[in-house]
Amino acid sequence: MKGVLWGIALALLVIGYFVGTALERIRKRRILILEILEREPEGLFGRDIIERSGNRIRRGTIYGYLNQIEKEGLVISEEVRKEEYLGTPLRRKYKITEKGTHFLLAHKASISENNAET
Repeated sequence: MKGVLWGIALALLVIGYFVGTALERIRKRRILILEILEREPEGLFGRDIIERSGNRIRRGTIYGYLNQIEKEGLVISEEVRKEEYLGTPLRRKYKITEKGTHFLLAHKASISENNAET
């Protein structure tokens, strides 16, 4: 019985490590998106964010991140229809909100604090 408990404990530690690593990766990508949008007050399309990220964010994940941070009020989007896009689906342009800017500043401040402590 003792061996089974140790096996379960080890499995939980391994799962916790991978979940923690995945959550950290998600957090970093969300921050990266906000940093990119902060530099572009006119807003950007998803593909432009991918390019500016140096492809650290992939086409298959960008819109999931954008939808989530939009639900949280950190970005807003607007549908754009231009003549050059006729015959294609509407495109969404994303802009950082005031709340997103405050979130980003708080994140940068917490990094500064952590660096000062070490």
